Amino acid sequence: MPLNIIKIMISPIKLIAIIILALSTSNWVFGQEELSKVVNVTLPSNKKKLNKIELSTTSKQRFEKVPFTLPNDKIFQVDNMILSVRDLGRKHGSNRSLEDFKRELMGVYSLNPERIKTNKIITIGNIKVLLVEILNDKEGSFHFYTDYKNDKNFTGQLNFAKADEEDAKSYIETILKSLKFKE
Repeated sequence: MPLNIIKIMISPIKLIAIIILALSTSNWVFGQEELSKVVNVTLPSNKKKLNKIELSTTSKQRFEKVPFTLPNDKIFQVDNMILSVRDLGRKHGSNRSLEDFKRELMGVYSLNPERIKTNKIITIGNIKVLLVEILNDKEGSFHFYTDYKNDKNFTGQLNFAKADEEDAKSYIETILKSLKFKE
């Protein structure tokens, strides 16, 4: 009789283990990777996730140099463009605002100011976003940075060939309009 009780106790444990395993792998199975812990965002449906090797190969075919990325970036190819996104943080308790960050960033970009085409803070819903467009003779990039929430923000860049500038504007507008801070 005691062995039957053990079998009954093991079955629910196995069932719970199976459920936990299924839930933890469901994002992988269904391809719904969480892009951000800070915001909900919708990326273009025609995106293709890239690893670092694919990024290097694809970028060398389209751009003068491989776009700068960090280890935790999520990288995608959207048509002929490269999109990378990431969550960033600031020192806990820091009062650095998006406006402060913009001044700092423009100090860096001032070393080559003729390349800056757009440099503005816009408000979309309840989120302020710094949007910078950099353009040269052959290619460009949009860089965006959300305001901070709980010392974290969401940022990304979209690299494009100059011929794709209008498509890039359309994609960046769609991405920015979809941003919503998580509660």
